[in-house]
Amino acid sequence: MALHDHVAARAGARAPRVCLAGFARDTDARETQTRTCPRPVGPDQGRSPGGAGHALGHGVAPAFGPGMEPARRLGTEDRATAGGGPGERCYGGPVKVLVVGGSGFIGREVVRQLVAAGHRPRVLARGTRGAMPGVEAVTGSVLEPEGLDAACAGCEAVVYLAGIIAEVGDQTYERIHVDGTVHMLAAARAAGIRRWVHMSALGSRPGAPSRYHRTKWAGEERVRASALDATILRPSLVFGPGDGFLNLFARIARWSPVMPLIGGGTMEFQPIAVEEVARCFVAAVGGLGRGTAFAVCGRERVTLRGIVGAMLEATGRRRLMVTVPWWAARLQAMAFEWAFPALLRKAPPLNRDQLLMLAEGNTGDPEPMIREFGFEPRPFRDGVRAMFVRC
Repeated sequence: MALHDHVAARAGARAPRVCLAGFARDTDARETQTRTCPRPVGPDQGRSPGGAGHALGHGVAPAFGPGMEPARRLGTEDRATAGGGPGERCYGGPVKVLVVGGSGFIGREVVRQLVAAGHRPRVLARGTRGAMPGVEAVTGSVLEPEGLDAACAGCEAVVYLAGIIAEVGDQTYERIHVDGTVHMLAAARAAGIRRWVHMSALGSRPGAPSRYHRTKWAGEERVRASALDATILRPSLVFGPGDGFLNLFARIARWSPVMPLIGGGTMEFQPIAVEEVARCFVAAVGGLGRGTAFAVCGRERVTLRGIVGAMLEATGRRRLMVTVPWWAARLQAMAFEWAFPALLRKAPPLNRDQLLMLAEGNTGDPEPMIREFGFEPRPFRDGVRAMFVRC
């Protein structure tokens, strides 16, 4: 799914009068262990919920959505050298991991947890913005294959997080989600890398209404055809400090007496905390989930109206929620699609492709993820309360 930093594009740049607490801090004790094969098991956290590095954007094909089964096993030809099913092979001990797109919202948490688990991440990003102190970083682009061999040198695994939620210039869905994946797979094979952990999107499937989801699926197909030892993870709406979704609504709530909800906010999502998404990636680097595609989402189905309501409750605000008709949202998206690239040379904060995804909602079956990765997702409202702390 993919509606993060849009919905109400003129939210303003100032932060809300709430401070972001150390939302990820309480996960240290239940950090995924990847040095041994046993599945990571954390304390029971009760029921949970279910973007761009992106909140909504990096979702997953819904487990019970059109054209998808709950946990899609990769073809046997894709696991020719894998030696069995998920979780059977251990990549015991710390490994050198190339994290493609490791400077984004999800990527930074993945890198943080990789370091905490003893791995040695190397971040490949287009620039140094968002670089983490003490973490090796290389500059490059998945659209420039000539520089990828050097980025892969010495690595034993790749975590592929590259993705965009809106197009601008040569940054198109097809080029990033498909061509970029192909380039990176070729470089990984040339470097002798066998382990590949791939971020797709909840809702990705052949024939999906949106080009975003269709190209995410096409990227998956390239991974399945690569014969690498792969795990595919498809997050739903991802929330946490620095996300482009809940924080957007928090900014709107700071200055606006009303909260605009496209279509009345009746579409459903299954939000999941960013540290839980990262936990799955780190466990997959350690060998779990091999040969399988997972919906990465919480248990609770929450409407957009409910998500905004949880944010308002957590920040101590009351606002009137108003419906934005679909036709009005489409007109706004069309205007943004022209104005932002032409005048600002930036991707639009809202486009018609994102509206197609929003109209579908974004839900899946978390049970295969819970069984494989050994944790219970945090209840959504608990996560939102931990994320927003009044100053």
